[in-house]
Amino acid sequence: VQTRHAFLDHNTRLWQKLETWQLRTNSARAAGVDVEQAACAFYAERLENVSSLHELNRFMKGKPEDSLTMQEHDLLGGSQADFDREAFPDAFDFDGEELSLSYAYRPGEELDGLTLQVPYKLVQAVDPEVLEWLVPGLLQEKITILLRSLPKSIRKELVPIPDKAKAIAADLKRTQPTFLGSLQDHLYQHYRVQTQATDWKVDDLPDHLRMRIEVQGNNEAPLAAGRDLSQLTEKIDQHDTPAELDAWREVATKWERDGLTTWDFDALPEQVEVTQVGGVPLYGWPGLDRNETGVSVRLYKSRAEAEIRSREGFKGLCAYALSTELSWLERELKELSEFKDLYHGGAQVMRQQAYDHLERYVFHRDRVLPLKREQFDSAVAEAKTLLHGLSQRFIAQVGNLYQVRREILLSPTTYAERDADLERLLPDDFLAHVPHERLNHLVRYMKAIQVRAERAKTDPRKDAQKADLVFAYAKQLSDLRSEEGSPERRELIQELRWMLEEYRVSVFAQELGTSQAVSPKRLDKQIEKIRLAR
Repeated sequence: VQTRHAFLDHNTRLWQKLETWQLRTNSARAAGVDVEQAACAFYAERLENVSSLHELNRFMKGKPEDSLTMQEHDLLGGSQADFDREAFPDAFDFDGEELSLSYAYRPGEELDGLTLQVPYKLVQAVDPEVLEWLVPGLLQEKITILLRSLPKSIRKELVPIPDKAKAIAADLKRTQPTFLGSLQDHLYQHYRVQTQATDWKVDDLPDHLRMRIEVQGNNEAPLAAGRDLSQLTEKIDQHDTPAELDAWREVATKWERDGLTTWDFDALPEQVEVTQVGGVPLYGWPGLDRNETGVSVRLYKSRAEAEIRSREGFKGLCAYALSTELSWLERELKELSEFKDLYHGGAQVMRQQAYDHLERYVFHRDRVLPLKREQFDSAVAEAKTLLHGLSQRFIAQVGNLYQVRREILLSPTTYAERDADLERLLPDDFLAHVPHERLNHLVRYMKAIQVRAERAKTDPRKDAQKADLVFAYAKQLSDLRSEEGSPERRELIQELRWMLEEYRVSVFAQELGTSQAVSPKRLDKQIEKIRLAR
């Protein structure tokens, strides 16, 4: 109903919230209360001769709005004492800004469950993992369904499920980055029940237990809605009409520059407004790009693209600043020729890949946005320090790797997967793929191959049992790598790759030590993070 009377919106939201509480939580005291009938009775008692909007406006003239504003007791009667307002809040606190929550009991319909109204300007900043916690009043039902999805061998440790779900919902805290990780943590800490990410059938959750997001424009009109935040942001970021493209070209012309060989520009803003479409701002993200003519300033259509491309552009500007030092590095890398017969592509390819490898190392930054001159100056100074003696240390590292590889290949002691393990750790073009920080770790990983070979010879049965522990995770890593995903997801997969190498050391050669704490539980959490980052 389009009306200026605020009580109508308030009453509708209250009615739907109480109906959700009553039917989703199976409240015993409220079970006999007909919320809709109570609402009709409320209006019938207070309205006289009102059958149209015009008559309502006339009736309300001079009357306070709260004369027709419902409260919980108007709809629930004696059951209101059971209703916990904190369990079904009206708003979601997001960094001090309250975002409206609405409720609907509409099984099978698109509006069923919870809807969070998010302004367009905030949608990119919303953490999808926070949405997994829903509201306290719906946690018990969500946990019940998740517990029932577990394999029978685990589920039987948690019976009766309803009682366990109620206790868990009352005490569950965010102890891990993900909701599921926190739930797994809780089960282990309180019940000593160990679970893995693959044990849960998250896809079995009904829609009303998945937060629905409604993205609003500047005029609060809904732009898009759904239960997958990443799909929503992708949808509303696709601005391709002729007017939008013209606006983009006009603004891009103001920002873009070519042929940069030094930092001779002011700090670039994180984002700029290009135009507005239906009251919704269309943003561009200034960043850098590296090409044959030097470095360019470009305007990108997403923050993620701007970050990835800017890393290359930032590295290019740093390389110009240290061109003399890098020329010396290039000459010193000619000593790698002694390994040319061992490297795929020969001496020239090896030197180029070694140079690129070391350039990535000395100029590396996890994040380069927002782009500022002081950040650039700091990176150049740090790289200059790192370059001192780097080539000789690097050549010695490469020689050590090939020496250990040679010892393994010459050893008569082996096991079935030995050559595959060596190929995984030291492929023919390893300098193009292995981060510099991992080179020393590669030696330890290969020494673990030697230890495993000796122990497999003594006790092949035990070696097979250990191999089974690793195989399940290696298979999951292979499956994850085969799927396309965001840059963030690819980085998480790389982290998992090195975690798995450390896990191999802990399983086959524990005495060599690991560079980080690693366990099946930590691997499961990393796999879960990757799956959530789709």
